[in-house]
Amino acid sequence: MRRRVRVLSLAVLFLTALSFAPAVTLYMAVGLLLVTRWGRKRVAQNLRVVRDVTKGQGFPGDTLRIRIRVANPTLFPLPWCRADHSFSALSADRNSHLFPLPARGQAQFDLQVTGERRGIYFLPPSRLSFGDHWGLTEQSLVVAGEEKIIVFPPVRPLKEFPFSRRSPLGPYRWHYGLYEDPTRLQGCREYLPGDSFKKIHWPNVARTGTLQVKEWETTLTADYGIFLNLREEDLPTGAWYYLTEFLVELAASLCHFLAGQNETVAFFCNGKPFGAAEGLFRLPPKRGKHQAPQILSYLAGVSPGKGQAVEVFFREARRLPARSVLLFLTPVITPVMVEKAAHLRRNGFQPVFLWPYYRDGTVPAADLKKANLKWYIVRKGRERDEFTFTGGR
Repeated sequence: MRRRVRVLSLAVLFLTALSFAPAVTLYMAVGLLLVTRWGRKRVAQNLRVVRDVTKGQGFPGDTLRIRIRVANPTLFPLPWCRADHSFSALSADRNSHLFPLPARGQAQFDLQVTGERRGIYFLPPSRLSFGDHWGLTEQSLVVAGEEKIIVFPPVRPLKEFPFSRRSPLGPYRWHYGLYEDPTRLQGCREYLPGDSFKKIHWPNVARTGTLQVKEWETTLTADYGIFLNLREEDLPTGAWYYLTEFLVELAASLCHFLAGQNETVAFFCNGKPFGAAEGLFRLPPKRGKHQAPQILSYLAGVSPGKGQAVEVFFREARRLPARSVLLFLTPVITPVMVEKAAHLRRNGFQPVFLWPYYRDGTVPAADLKKANLKWYIVRKGRERDEFTFTGGR
């Protein structure tokens, strides 16, 4: 109310001066414009913008929130101020806010943006525009910072995942049980070279006519090691982008699933991290719920890298505890990889190859079977947004 009275009084004074003294009015108008221009510059020099990312992490489709506070510490009010933000790199969202900014006052508003694809993005600059009461002049100001927004890779359900809890009593069913419990018979399987003759199940041999051996469940747990191969040389040119996103999403889904089971997980990747040089990224074994945020943040900004051959994974795998399950996520399975994985198996580890299906790719099934290694073909569901595991031995 007081502000309206002041504005009305100034208007009456200006009209009175205009009717009686045109020269005085002209001087007053010029002086008022000069004072306004000086005050606007003063405001531009002292205007403070605070940008707070209140919710800066999420998955594609989640709503992220950024809080913007604009403070005017001067004695010159701004009748109007407009703040524009464009998130073109992140999504199609564009935000514009119009507000007054009183003397020694502040304004606050929230921005909402929906992430459309994985990545790590810098918060776009805040473009402020403001002017005088009469709309004769306008001034702009750009405020930038180092605030980041992280969009994690999509997490998909794992259909027919072969490494989940199956027994109601608690223990796991491992493919290569090193410490078996003879009181818990899991079943029978075909005899393989190297199996002890003491494990032969003679009733099944008589019934099937083939050698069958007993399998027992193990009461010991094992760590998981996830090895993500994003080496450029191993990615075919025609399916480069598709396989990169496929493998990243598969690694994120595995990590999310194992974290939900509170498993112990180690993670390794030879891709190029966001804002850093190429090199091997490694996380030692730790409970999945503690590892998941760091792994997902890394996967949000990773891209294919150069120079880190897959052989480095097998050196790192030997440092993990014995009987660990080693999940190799790779677009290509070479004879050298099969040989080194077989060596790990002979040393008490449980290597498993997870191969993302694409039309022109092939899997050396004969070599894997000869080396007695596990492998699975992973497919993306069309009707349902899920990963399906098929094949293997």
